[in-house]
Amino acid sequence: MNIKGGSDPYRFVTFVGVRNDSHMEYGKRDSVAFSRDLRRLAYELGAMGIVEEAPPDFVAFVKPAKTSPELVAQELALRYLQVELTEAERNELGIVIGFQQGQTEEWVTEQKTKSLHVREAGWLERLLEADVFPAILICDASHIETFSDKLVASGVEVTVSHTDWSPSP
Repeated sequence: MNIKGGSDPYRFVTFVGVRNDSHMEYGKRDSVAFSRDLRRLAYELGAMGIVEEAPPDFVAFVKPAKTSPELVAQELALRYLQVELTEAERNELGIVIGFQQGQTEEWVTEQKTKSLHVREAGWLERLLEADVFPAILICDASHIETFSDKLVASGVEVTVSHTDWSPSP
């Protein structure tokens, strides 16, 4: 595990990076393995909560309407927190949704960078306000470096359990 120092040893987050949504739909082979790994990690870390990037708008379409991480948190009596902004919040903050089509590469890159920082600032605010520490944070692997820097700057210690989770053989 890579460790980045924060100023408070009781406030730490362990990242589990993922690159697809297969872990979110409960009952699929990968989600069963993902749930098993989350349980193990929660016990090892003494986690008090599981935090997930999962967009609330997407989760509403998952059947059942809970992701694997949410079900694991419920099973282990841990707090569960979704930190992603809703579609309405993203619109209000000027984050363009579906901006890849028909745009220049430079414009797309600019919008993605803006989106990344605005979204992660929202996640940080929600996580600090909820005070769910120690926590396991599940997010797209592309956020690990940038979001961990924001956490450390806010005094939270960060470890990375998986940069790109995949089922163990």
